Amino acid sequence: FGTLTIQLARPIHVTSIVLEHPPVTAQQTAIRDVRVIGYTSPDATGKSWHIGAFSFTPSNGDLQELHVATMIADSPVPPLRSITLAIDTNWGGDYPCLYRFRVHGTPPSE
Repeated sequence: FGTLTIQLARPIHVTSIVLEHPPVTAQQTAIRDVRVIGYTSPDATGKSWHIGAFSFTPSNGDLQELHVATMIADSPVPPLRSITLAIDTNWGGDYPCLYRFRVHGTPPSE
C-alpha cells in the first residue's frame, strides 16, 4: 500500500511505536500488516535496521503500542534518526487509513 518516513528530532534508541486508527468507523481501512525500518541517517538512506513486523488488530483498541527489536543478530540497534513505516495490507478497504504514528525511545547516553 505505501510507506511513511519520518525524521526524528534527534537520534534515539527506539523502544516502541504507537499506531492509532480512528474509532471503529471504517474498520476495513485500518492498517493491518506493517514493517518498521530504522536508519541512522536523517534522510532514511544507508544501512537499514528492520526493527519490527506487526499486525494491527482493531479489536485490540484504536491505539496500540508495539515494542520493537533493540538487538538484531546479537548486535544492539544503534540510535536511529529516521523511521519508515511500511504498510503492507489493511483489513479489506481500497486504501489504508492511519490516524497517528508515534515513535518512543530514549536518547543515547553521553
